[in-house]
Amino acid sequence: MWVVRPDGTDAHMLLEADGWFTTTWSPDGSHIAVRHRYNQKDGIYLTAPNVITPTLVVTDTNIATGPLWSPDSTYLAYNVPTENVSEYILYTAAVAEGAPLMVVANGGYDFNWSPNSTFLSFTVERDGETDVAVVEPDGEAFRYLTTTSDNEYRPTWVDGGSALLVSRGVDSPTQLVLLSPEDGAETPFTESRSDGVDLLGVSQNGEQVLWVDGSTVQWQLIDSTTPTAIGTFNVGILASPPMWSDDLDYAIWNEIYPISPNITNYAVVTVDFTTSPATMERTFGARTSLWLPGTHTFSFSYLPENGTGFSATLWDLDTDTKTPIPFNGQNWDPRIEAWWVDAP
Repeated sequence: MWVVRPDGTDAHMLLEADGWFTTTWSPDGSHIAVRHRYNQKDGIYLTAPNVITPTLVVTDTNIATGPLWSPDSTYLAYNVPTENVSEYILYTAAVAEGAPLMVVANGGYDFNWSPNSTFLSFTVERDGETDVAVVEPDGEAFRYLTTTSDNEYRPTWVDGGSALLVSRGVDSPTQLVLLSPEDGAETPFTESRSDGVDLLGVSQNGEQVLWVDGSTVQWQLIDSTTPTAIGTFNVGILASPPMWSDDLDYAIWNEIYPISPNITNYAVVTVDFTTSPATMERTFGARTSLWLPGTHTFSFSYLPENGTGFSATLWDLDTDTKTPIPFNGQNWDPRIEAWWVDAP
């Protein structure tokens, strides 16, 4: 794992893992949580841009999803499969203490933090159905929010944490509904659609929603009942949810296009909300897209038309220019994961 500035300078290796690993930077930029094997010990480690030796905070060889930082950077959440691999145990770990706490014993996937870090929402299996529930990070105040005969999943906090947007359907999602995190009172967000409804993502302020109706990408405000069609989504697989620029003028997401068992193509989708209606564009040969804070520029791994290999690139949407990011004087490919912290 390396740390490098946006202009390619000050590149230095932070750690070298014994095997595969995944990383995520805390929202306040102070720590990096790393799930990997280090010195023959599996678990979640904490490190920082100038720390050479990471600190082991969670020891577990079977972590399935996470760690996911709470917005206030005080907790990590992750889950571990049970012997029945379709069931999960949800844990939290307070960063200051590091001791893991089991908060949900049966279920606990599709988990998300509330904007104020006081609750985790998640999907839980019970009686052959999936329901949505919430719990405090210390395991207190557990409550189910749904009790219907349908399946509900993928709870996403919206509107400043005042509601959860949830997918609902019997075998596959056919409707999006809004739930109160207090008592589960619900309001339809979309109509029930037989050709299927799929949530793409929600803006960081919880007020804009991108979702798919069959093969049509729809954009909708959280307090509106009228969506706007902005493009198509009918071939690719969503590789990462939409990410909005800080001023919410643009959104980007990544798609994967399997071509054959051994060949995969990639694409980055850009949505321009400054036009009316919003416009959507798909660029193939691009992946791992991330916004630079406070700009309309994002970094991504790009395969140039000459096909010389993926390289880290900055794309300024205001000027529509692509600029390679040098790394030790060479092109490089941040093909796994990368995060920006602070303003460039």
